[in-house]
Amino acid sequence: MADPTARPELHPAVAARLHVSQGEARVVLTDTRDGQELVIGEREWAALRCADSSRDIDGVRVALQARGRRVSSNDLGGFFAELARLGMLRGPEDEDARPASHAAPIGADEAARPLRGLAGYRFVCRGQGHCCETYGSIIFTPEEELRARSACPDILDGDHSRERLFAPERGIRDLGASCVARVDGGCAYFIRPGGCAVHHAKGLDAKPKGCQFFPLVCADDGENIHLSVRPECACVFDSLTETEAPTLLEGVLGDSSSLPAWVPIYRIPERIAWTSADEISRAEFRQRRDALVSQIDDDVARSLWDTGKMPASGDVRDATAPESGLVALTDTLDGLLGRRGLWDAEGTYVMSTLRRWSEAMKKWVATGDPPPPPIQPAEERFALRALAYGDALIRRGSVSEELCRTALLIWSARIIGRYPADHGSKRDEQPLALSFSLAQASGLWDHYAPTQKSGPRTGAKS
Repeated sequence: MADPTARPELHPAVAARLHVSQGEARVVLTDTRDGQELVIGEREWAALRCADSSRDIDGVRVALQARGRRVSSNDLGGFFAELARLGMLRGPEDEDARPASHAAPIGADEAARPLRGLAGYRFVCRGQGHCCETYGSIIFTPEEELRARSACPDILDGDHSRERLFAPERGIRDLGASCVARVDGGCAYFIRPGGCAVHHAKGLDAKPKGCQFFPLVCADDGENIHLSVRPECACVFDSLTETEAPTLLEGVLGDSSSLPAWVPIYRIPERIAWTSADEISRAEFRQRRDALVSQIDDDVARSLWDTGKMPASGDVRDATAPESGLVALTDTLDGLLGRRGLWDAEGTYVMSTLRRWSEAMKKWVATGDPPPPPIQPAEERFALRALAYGDALIRRGSVSEELCRTALLIWSARIIGRYPADHGSKRDEQPLALSFSLAQASGLWDHYAPTQKSGPRTGAKS
């Protein structure tokens, strides 16, 4: 077997994300196959940028020296040996891999599909910048990157050194998309309190298309293309009372041919795992999805949990109580805070809100009470509708597992609402958006173990 350290290169499944916290730069390497993380410094990142499988260890040392960085071959060998031990180096059999996605534009040879929006819903972005401070991977195409660096050349000296500002979306090769650095927890181009520096310098159209489109999402279910929203932003819920803005499809022609070519459309597969043992057709998925949305009762979380635990034909019903899921979620949040604390500053939005979420969950679990009843039933029902007609039910695992995960997030949002933050803010008014966005941004479900056992909690009722 070939030695991956002989001519090292970062594995194409590893994502490098640049973080600058209180002036100190770090790079977080995340293996997207198993969620494993490693935090390195600028010197190691420079070594990785020089290691493109064309150089041996000594060649990497010489390349670094040409860049003004002196590192011994022994130190480099130790660094790459550790990456190899973690499985983060490319092997001869590993091909370039773009992030797995079921999103794609409608092909020229495909028939246009009817567009369907959330009836009567009008979305308005308030420009609060919550998304700019939440998500760790803000994607730029090469053209968008050049435009941003030209518009704001002083951001991390991006006009002269792109490697401090952008990293490839995956691996080390520049194959297209890149991710912008995070500065004190937010996108490098997010200037507090003024908002997006690129937007201010060159206007809305200069921003990355992903930023312009968020939180909208298009999903193709084989019959229609549904335009929905991700319930990960307070503006999504604030817009429920909007009466003057246009509806999502107002002024748009009735089929997918009217969508801009850059809009990603998530394809519902031909076959879908409803449970781990029950695979259904896309047509049956549409029927079950529609029935789920129309028949849900006022306690959305309980309905989703019970539906998710409903057995496939011939199976024994899973009698797992939601309390055990909430305990496992609480333990997972604790672990996330510990791992993230190795590289993220305590005062960033994600760290502070993760800690608030964790503390609220601990307080609730300690009471021994069952999951709380609805606080915002209309908002919860809307969140389910938005998720069902987007891509959320098929993002990971089976649909039944996703229903249970969604139930846990809704219950945890109710718990967050019962323990308000010491300092009130607009974000605190929408705990649903907080729980859904943080779960996505923190990679919560990559670390969640629903069957993990926990001992009795202090103060828990017997």
